[in-house]
Amino acid sequence: MVDKKGFIRTLEAVIAILIILSFILYILPRKHVLAKSTIPEGVESSRNFILKEFLTNTEIRECVGGIIIDATSAVSDGEECLKSKCAGVIIPLLDKHVVPGFNYTCEICDNVAPCTDLPPETIEKSVYPGSVFMYFVGKDTKYVRVYFWRK
Repeated sequence: MVDKKGFIRTLEAVIAILIILSFILYILPRKHVLAKSTIPEGVESSRNFILKEFLTNTEIRECVGGIIIDATSAVSDGEECLKSKCAGVIIPLLDKHVVPGFNYTCEICDNVAPCTDLPPETIEKSVYPGSVFMYFVGKDTKYVRVYFWRK
């Protein structure tokens, strides 16, 4: 009779431990696994293609390299691509390769920090930026940034 009582008490203890561990695991916060990329696939591939074109297309490179950025301006150190002298070659590239349902803008800066303000329509929207560093022999370096957001 003594052996049965010991076995039952041990079984009760094991069941109690399992209940307590289950309760603790249920209450503890779980770590959320982030997705590999939060950028929509179409936007990411489109952005990468456009930035690669800025680096490899000689017409665009020459045009961007010829832009003189007015560093004395109090408003910005850069220039909005869509209003620059290069708009004639940049806008068709962006129009052709932007994902349907998305708007875009771009800027050309001489420093790492963003230099122009985003349009007011981007407030409270997810903006997907991309940038590329362009080096020109004997000239200034430039940073070209492209921004995409849902319409």
